[in-house]
Formats: sequence, C-alpha cells, structure tokens
Amino acid sequence: MDTVVQNNIIDAFEEKRSRGERWENEYGCLHIQKARKEYYDDSSQYKIQVHTRNNVKYFKVVPRHYRIPCNYQDWYYYDGCVLGNYIEWKRILVI
Repeated sequence: MDTVVQNNIIDAFEEKRSRGERWENEYGCLHIQKARKEYYDDSSQYKIQVHTRNNVKYFKVVPRHYRIPCNYQDWYYYDGCVLGNYIEWKRILVI
C-alpha cells in the first residue's frame, strides 16, 4: 500500500473536518452523528483504503475496524481518486 498517498488523503480529510465541511459515505460522516454510521471525530477513528486501477489510485474512507471481506470488491463507489498530487473528492462508481 502506498502510505504516502494514504497520509496525504488523511491530511486532506482532516482539513475538511477542521473546516466543518459536510461529508459522508455509506460508512461514516464528518458533520453530524447519525444512526448506523460512524462519526469521525479524529483520525484515530477511520482509515483510508486505496485501490489502484489503470494507474489511477482510487480511495475509500472506512471505519478503523473495517475488515475483510469488506474490501474494494464490495464497494459500490469510491470516495475519490488521486491524480498526480491532486486529491479529487467525488463519488466514482465502481465498474
């Protein structure tokens, strides 16, 4: 796994959190506590999973306790991708 990429995504995610941005996926959110979803209060509560496909690094923010069989093959969409040094936050359908 590319820990530099993961650390850069964590830094960007923490910036979102510190600015109070609204963000959520099927596993958790930053801006509000919700039933059946994790509330990410700090970086100890989540991790970044990265999947490289066709030289593009796609990522997903998941709870720290997230384990196999839950991996990229079970995702419906990615939370974003890394293009060079730019992190693009948007839902990308898995095809």
